[in-house]
Amino acid sequence: MAVGARRGAGRGHPYEVYGASEGLHAEEAASGMTLGPRMGSMFTPSGILDSSWLRGPGTIAQKAAAAVRVANPELDPVVSRQARFRVSGTGPLSSRTVTPVTPGAAILAAQDGRAEQAVRNVLRLIEDQAGGPDRSANLAFNGVAFSDSADGLAANTYRAHLDDDPAFQRRIAGLDPASAQQQAAALGRQTRATTSDLLANVVTGWMNLGPVASDALLGRAGRAGEQQLADAIRIVTHESVHAADPEVTGMSADGDLGFQEALAEKRSTTLPQLQRSRSVLGLDEQVGDAALTTSI
Repeated sequence: MAVGARRGAGRGHPYEVYGASEGLHAEEAASGMTLGPRMGSMFTPSGILDSSWLRGPGTIAQKAAAAVRVANPELDPVVSRQARFRVSGTGPLSSRTVTPVTPGAAILAAQDGRAEQAVRNVLRLIEDQAGGPDRSANLAFNGVAFSDSADGLAANTYRAHLDDDPAFQRRIAGLDPASAQQQAAALGRQTRATTSDLLANVVTGWMNLGPVASDALLGRAGRAGEQQLADAIRIVTHESVHAADPEVTGMSADGDLGFQEALAEKRSTTLPQLQRSRSVLGLDEQVGDAALTTSI
């Protein structure tokens, strides 16, 4: 399940399901491609510090990476500058290992520790939505990614599929180079189209946060006032419900996505829940109840 908060939507209903775009279906039929929901776009994987997903010659992931490495050099810096932190290990979610896996993340991690603290605060919120540390121990979760722009969110969404979506990897790896490039190009158009107005999404175990929430949680100087912080609390709370709430995550991927989205929205927009999220995210001193109420 991949979901996303959309820009410019009304306060009452700012969240919609993120899935395959309507416009791509005709392209699929014409090209013979089969693209399910939650497909990512095509960004070359250069500049990634953690290349463990390529370990071993001839692996599916390696073949997939080679297949989508088509000429698009202007997107390399977009991938590299995003702050992607992989979460690994076992046990309660908040105690697992956090590792920077892009140059952008490594730079932040080497500064003052704020980035890792932001990741751990998000993990604690997801843990809370799962029902506590013990219940979160069985939760499959791969990482948190901060974006600096709409293109950054598209890049992070792509990386989630390339790194942690076996179906995506198998689909690309099984094609001849020409067909793989054709599909990769279509995936690029789809992801940019479907993430261009998103504020965040959850896909293949990654929480990908757009610039509104990223700026707020990372404390980027001069870019996050009280209301933006309040909006970030709501965004992250909503995505945490999708990532961990047992009732929401237990729903079939083929079920009523609108109902799942409505349930996640209901669970994440009460004032008591937002107050709890504010505390977990360490924002009690910066955000008052009035701003939280405005964000509902």
